[in-house]
Amino acid sequence: MLSTRYLGNFADDKMLTQIYAVNAISRNVFRAGIGFLGSYLLRITNTANSMILVGIILFITVLGLTAYMQTRLGLKPEEYDENEIYKKEKLKSA
Repeated sequence: MLSTRYLGNFADDKMLTQIYAVNAISRNVFRAGIGFLGSYLLRITNTANSMILVGIILFITVLGLTAYMQTRLGLKPEEYDENEIYKKEKLKSA
């Protein structure tokens, strides 16, 4: 929720609705994927092995996201590249 609110600082009302929609859709798709993966793993192995495999997959995912976001977290708004942020002024002039 904090990440969505943070992104809202760079957007107007129209873009904020799109940010919330994409956030909700992506979270639900991720949850559904985890659910399908879990049900498949439970079909082929026991609960303990399934939990270990899901933990390993999620750990690798977190490592990948951390490596990607390392250069983007903690920056001030003026430190972002122009193509990485959405500016309210551009929408008003268009």
